[in-house]
Amino acid sequence: MKKIAFILALGMPLAFMSCEKDDAKSMINIESQTGTLSFKLFDLEDSSEIFEILEENMSEVFKTLSYERPDFGITLAHTYSLEASLDETFPTSKTIALTSSSNDEEIEIVTTNINTTILRLIALEETEQENGAETRTDDEDLIPVQKVYIRVKCVVSTATEGPTNPNPIVKPAYSNPIALSIRPFQSKEAAIPATYYIIGLGDGWDNDPAFIGTSLIPLSMTPNYEYDAIEGHGIFTHTAYIRDDQGFKLIGTPGNWDDQWGTGDAGYVFQDGGSGNITVPANGFYTITLNTITNELSIDPATVTPVEYQFIELIGDYNGWSNETVVLNITPGSNGYIWYTDITIPDGGIKFRADGDWAVKDWGGDTFPFCTKPSGGNIPATEGSYRVVFNQLDGCYMFFKK
Repeated sequence: MKKIAFILALGMPLAFMSCEKDDAKSMINIESQTGTLSFKLFDLEDSSEIFEILEENMSEVFKTLSYERPDFGITLAHTYSLEASLDETFPTSKTIALTSSSNDEEIEIVTTNINTTILRLIALEETEQENGAETRTDDEDLIPVQKVYIRVKCVVSTATEGPTNPNPIVKPAYSNPIALSIRPFQSKEAAIPATYYIIGLGDGWDNDPAFIGTSLIPLSMTPNYEYDAIEGHGIFTHTAYIRDDQGFKLIGTPGNWDDQWGTGDAGYVFQDGGSGNITVPANGFYTITLNTITNELSIDPATVTPVEYQFIELIGDYNGWSNETVVLNITPGSNGYIWYTDITIPDGGIKFRADGDWAVKDWGGDTFPFCTKPSGGNIPATEGSYRVVFNQLDGCYMFFKK
């Protein structure tokens, strides 16, 4: 009898533990698996006011938002972030994530981040409208007040077993949106475009500023295109001969891989550290088009008949427009259409010239350090030491300060 009692006693904790596990399963909020879980974002006391962003306030905290903790039904680590849209339904194509994040029930919005986000949202609206709506006239320093919707997104750190699915995915939870009326700041000065690079088509995969022009090939600016005045976002292109055995990626900043474009199951993907290299189906010329406002990438076959030159040189005020010029190097792997060099120059005009002969070909522009307005005029260079990259296929030049 004692032996039987002992066996029964051993079985009792096991049964109790099993019940506990079943109870834990039943506590999971099913809405966290269906993607319908929501939580409360508290409105601001002054949310009915019009907020005007000033240039001198860019580094300050714009607002601090607070919210309730979403009820996932179980204890999980929470990470909160913010999303903004000009449409209160938050369509994917018109929603931008802010850089703010938090692990508790308060999150700060930095002024420069919300300002840039609003300008990018406006650009998205204008892209959708073929002609683009006017946001500011020459007589106007300010763009119109924008009604901006902001919501909090909450994601959890792990997937958890639930009663309806042995391997469920705990989906993000979203707060209710709040609406703010904000007049963003936009400089009237011409925007300097950000630069984006192809890596893998040139001389290796060295991801460092010292390799701009060799392993890092800059994408060209779109002529006469108006880039975002705060961060230089917009449309960039590059036409190149690409072999089908070449893999490559696009990156935003030399020296890191934070902003990168590669391939995944759904095609081209952005900011995915596990993405694969981009490839083309057959040897030939292709035009790469990158929209850094929407983070959309396309690669299409191109019809190009390039002219081959013996050399490309820089000529200008720095050498008295004489024949003692700086001759550029061909970027390895570029099939002779991308050129680079290092140069130290004073203030003054400068141009690119082919084969040492004005009658053959020359290239100029009205802007510096990047070619946003190509022309037959002298490039208005500013004194300094530069790494120069020149694309003879589209005439785009870039002077990177050393």
